[in-house]
Amino acid sequence: MGKSAAKKLLFICSRNKSCSLTAEKLIYGIPGYRALEGKEVVVLHIADKYEFMAETLIDELKTRLARYVTILEDA
Repeated sequence: MGKSAAKKLLFICSRNKSCSLTAEKLIYGIPGYRALEGKEVVVLHIADKYEFMAETLIDELKTRLARYVTILEDA
């Protein structure tokens, strides 16, 4: 899938500290997706209480994103 055909994703958390940055890092480099601005809004309802790249946050993101994004296990 070319860059222009990649599904664009935007991650926002209430304080723009840990959750959205971790989600962007998780998606970075997965073919077919780009963490950028988009039109569709999907609310994942994840509390902004995690540290950056916390394993529990990554697990939560993978679970909540699974419906929308195919995440490789080594991501």
